[in-house]
Amino acid sequence: MIYGTLASTNNVVNINNKIYVIGGDININGVRSPTKKCQCYDVSTGYWCEIASLNSPRSSAGICTYNGKIYAMGGYSINNSLTTCEVYDPTTNTWSYIHSMQVARGEICAIPLNGTIYVYSGCSLVNGTPSTINSSEAYNISSDAWVSWTIPNVARYGYCLLYTSPSPRDKRQSRMPS
Repeated sequence: MIYGTLASTNNVVNINNKIYVIGGDININGVRSPTKKCQCYDVSTGYWCEIASLNSPRSSAGICTYNGKIYAMGGYSINNSLTTCEVYDPTTNTWSYIHSMQVARGEICAIPLNGTIYVYSGCSLVNGTPSTINSSEAYNISSDAWVSWTIPNVARYGYCLLYTSPSPRDKRQSRMPS
């Protein structure tokens, strides 16, 4: 809840016992509109507060955390998908742009692993018309660069992924690029 306004298609992450609600759509006179608004719920105190707003309004973005920071990738503006990406630093309460993705996409899942954030498929929205994307990208945090990566692609969007470390008994090779 963003100060009395219900938001949908937002994203939620947890860092240090705080729950962050990032962007989403708000209803303005019956029209869904992406918002820049972000909030933080402190589990230990039970209080909500507004934090710095995103630089770009976005809904249905790919959101993840890595090394205590929140990454927001892509998502939707009013009628189009976005390539822009941002990172939030809770210690300074600031959002900064990072390098944009190669393909505009929303409704993506973002997985951080060993200094790289992987995004898979998604949905392209152009002038309100959706189409499923059959490609993937990887963001190297230290070099601030995106590269395409290939895995067995099946076009999809609006899903969730979870990566768990393989057990020592698992002899299969990981398909994540290094």
